[in-house]
Amino acid sequence: MESWWVRSSGFQKVLGFLPGFAWGLTITYFSLIRGREIPSFLLSFKDLLLHGGMYFTIYVLYYMGLIGWNFSYRPPKKVNQWLLVGLGTVAGGILEILQETVAIDRSGTWEDFAANTFGALAGFGLMRAVHRGFISSSET
Repeated sequence: MESWWVRSSGFQKVLGFLPGFAWGLTITYFSLIRGREIPSFLLSFKDLLLHGGMYFTIYVLYYMGLIGWNFSYRPPKKVNQWLLVGLGTVAGGILEILQETVAIDRSGTWEDFAANTFGALAGFGLMRAVHRGFISSSET
């Protein structure tokens, strides 16, 4: 089946990416607020798991935007999937730098950056496997 991206209108594309964009704004907000304003429920998570989970989630949301939230369409091109990983890595790096230089009572670390990147890579792996599995099961 042809790509959802080809078949959809500009408005549909915007709607498809809206959850990922909203999650990205949420990550940015919680990354840059003062350290003492971070909700206690977020502090209860292991820091590296929280970082990985945030970037895993944003990768999944943007991947779903690429396929129009419908696994029956062809998977996105590999270059687009890797572009999402790269964008997640760059965004995570920029936020770590901003935490170190701009945010009050916050610090950016290499460990957090690595966890962000690992989360995006884990999302990449999971979505490729799920999408391939869905496509192969629908062909039988």
